[in-house]
Amino acid sequence: MRIAIVDDQIAERERLAEMLTAELHATHTDIHKLDTFESAEHFLENWVVDAYDLVLLDIYMGGATGVETARKFTVEAVEAALDALDSGKYGMVLRA
Repeated sequence: MRIAIVDDQIAERERLAEMLTAELHATHTDIHKLDTFESAEHFLENWVVDAYDLVLLDIYMGGATGVETARKFTVEAVEAALDALDSGKYGMVLRA
């Protein structure tokens, strides 16, 4: 599983990372990637379509909120899926 945690408070990022790691290990789920970001802007600068299976967003952050961020990367994922359809890459659409 590939996970991103976006929270402006370092203690919360660390707490969530520890909780997720413990829970996923308990269920024998491998974590292939666990990235943390201190802001929505930092996340969006580094985000690419299909990079994460799970993205946890703090709702109230300085700058862009978690809701605004979710809207932004959801729109980009849909646009990438439509581009893949236009170019005949149907397998990409099934994963997006």
